[in-house]
Amino acid sequence: MSPTLTRRRLLAGIAGTVGIAGTAGVAAWAGGVFDGTRLVGPTSDVVARAEAARRRAGAGTVTAMLNPRPVTLDLGGQQVQTWGYAESGPGSLIRARAGDLLRVEVINGLPGTTSVHWHGVALRNDMDGVPGVTQDPIAAGGRHTYEFTAPDPGTYFYHPHSGVQLDRALYGVLVPPRV
Repeated sequence: MSPTLTRRRLLAGIAGTVGIAGTAGVAAWAGGVFDGTRLVGPTSDVVARAEAARRRAGAGTVTAMLNPRPVTLDLGGQQVQTWGYAESGPGSLIRARAGDLLRVEVINGLPGTTSVHWHGVALRNDMDGVPGVTQDPIAAGGRHTYEFTAPDPGTYFYHPHSGVQLDRALYGVLVPPRV
């Protein structure tokens, strides 16, 4: 006769499974990104090697500038005050080939902090644009340069991860086509 599955047995089984998985996760983390003395930082050799591996032979450097600021947009005859990277809707189209180095300077013309998140792009953590998590927010009047290798062809978009700024027309398109 099989034992009855009680709530207590179920919870004990789940706790045991989570404990084993958690222990394995910590062991993997300790052996991968933690060298026993410090976490891997954005200027470490590990990050430099990973970025170099993403570059392709003959790759170029693509530079762009984003200036989030108050703008007036014409929405089919209706003038609205909002924020944007450009005077007419989406921010500039940024084109870079997969494997190119992308260097985007952001000059914050907004009354508050901002950031730029590169949506869907596999990139180094310190360039991901999540203020308070992967970077410090860009202060009003401040500057920040995002620099990373465009890893994969496709169509992506960029936008802030600061409050409801995306809802105010702060977005644009990033296209790294095939080589």
